[in-house]
Amino acid sequence: MEMIITFDKSQIDALAFSRSEGKYYEIKCSWKETVKNPSFSFDSENVLGKKEAEIKIAAFNREVAWLKKVASIQEPYRFLKDADIEMEPWTGYSDATKKLLAAAKTMNITELKDLIENKKADANAVDKDQKTLLELVVEGGSFAMVEYLVKTVGVDVNAARAVYASPLHSAAELGKLDIVKFLFENGAYINQSKLGFTPLFSAVQGGNLDVISYLIDVAKADVNAVDQWGTTPLHKAIRSNQLEAVKLLVKKGADVNQKTKHFGTPLFSAAEKGNLEIMRYLIEDEHVDVNVKVDDSENFTPLHNAVTFHKLDAVKFLIKKGADVNQGNWRLMTPLFFAVRDANLAIVRCLVEEGKADVNSVNEWKETPLFLAGRADKDLEIVKYLIEKGADVGVKNNKNETALEGESDFVKKVKEFIKSRSEKKDGISDLFSSFARSLRAIAKS
Repeated sequence: MEMIITFDKSQIDALAFSRSEGKYYEIKCSWKETVKNPSFSFDSENVLGKKEAEIKIAAFNREVAWLKKVASIQEPYRFLKDADIEMEPWTGYSDATKKLLAAAKTMNITELKDLIENKKADANAVDKDQKTLLELVVEGGSFAMVEYLVKTVGVDVNAARAVYASPLHSAAELGKLDIVKFLFENGAYINQSKLGFTPLFSAVQGGNLDVISYLIDVAKADVNAVDQWGTTPLHKAIRSNQLEAVKLLVKKGADVNQKTKHFGTPLFSAAEKGNLEIMRYLIEDEHVDVNVKVDDSENFTPLHNAVTFHKLDAVKFLIKKGADVNQGNWRLMTPLFFAVRDANLAIVRCLVEEGKADVNSVNEWKETPLFLAGRADKDLEIVKYLIEKGADVGVKNNKNETALEGESDFVKKVKEFIKSRSEKKDGISDLFSSFARSLRAIAKS
C-alpha cells in the first residue's frame, strides 16, 4: 500500500492507493507533530491483512528531506486502530481547493485572494504533483501573486516538494530574476540543501546568466557547491551544453579541475557530451590537461569518455590536442579496446589512423583489442580491419587462448579472409604462415 499524505497541523489526511484492490482510501488520524508533504508507505499491499509491516514517514521540511519515522510493527491493524485511523472512500479535492489550484495555475489573483481571504480553501494546499501554491505562481511568473502569498498570506518561501524543487529553484531555472530577488530578500535558502543541489544549479541548467550573476554576486551562492555526486554548477552547465554559463562560472571562480564521483573533471563531461566548443574553451583558454585522469587509481581519461559515449568528433578533437591514445585505464585497456567492444568502426579507424593507436596493446588479462570483438557481422569488419592494420592473431591471453579460438562460422570467415588476402603468386604470405603456425601450436597444446 502506498500513500501520499498531507499534514495539516496535528491532523493527518492520508490518500492511500491499494494496488491489490485497485481502490483509493482516505485515512485520517491524529499526530503529535506538524509535518508538510510527506510520503507514507507500507511494505505490504494490504497492510490490514498482514502480521508485519514497515511503516515509513518521509517528510520535506523546508528544503531538507528527512525521515520522520521508521518502525517495524507486528500488528499493523492494532497500530492503525490505536492511532484512531478511519478509512473511507476518497472523494478527491474539495471544489474550493480545485478552484484555488486552478487560480494559481491560471494566474487569477482575484479568485485566489477570494478563496484564501474568505477561508474557502487552505493556502497550504498542494496539487497532485505536490507543488505548493507559491511554486505554481512562480512557474506562472506572476510577481504580484508571489508577493501576495509571501507578504500577506505568509506562506513558507522554503516549502518544497523535493530537495531540489523549492520556489527559488523554479524561479532560478525559469530565469525570473525579479522573483529570485524577492524570494532571497524574504528568506529563501541559497546554499542550504541536503543533497547539495542549490538554486545555482537550477539557474545554470536554465542558462540564465543574469540569475547566475545575482546568486553569486549578491546572494553569495557558492560557485563550487557540490551535490551528492560531487557535481558542481560548472559540471551542470557543461552537461546542459551552456557554453556562456560555463564561461561565466569560470569567471566567477569555478574550479575547472574539480573532480566528481561519477563524471570526473569538467573536461570529462564535455567529452561525454561531445561539445567541441566547451572542450576547446577548457583546453585552449583555461589550459586544462587533455590527459587528466578521473582519479589516480582508474587512469580513465577524457578520450576514454569520448570513445565510450561514441562521440567521434570529440575523439578527433582530443587526438589533435595531444590526447594519449595508448593510455590504459586501471585494467590497462586503451580507448581502442572500448571502440572495438562497442563495434564502432569509425572510432576504431580514427584511433588507429589519426591517433596511431597500438592494435596489439594488451590489458591485464594479456588480451589485445581483437579479443573484445563480438561475433556478429558488424564485428567481422572490425576484426578484418584490425588484422589489416597488423593485429597479431596468434597472441594468447592468460588462459592460453587466442582471439580466434574454436570453429564457429565467425572464426571460419575470419580464417577465410586471412587466407584470401594472404595468398600471393609465390605462395602464402608471412601473415598467414604466422597464423597457421599459431593454430598448429594450439592444436598440439
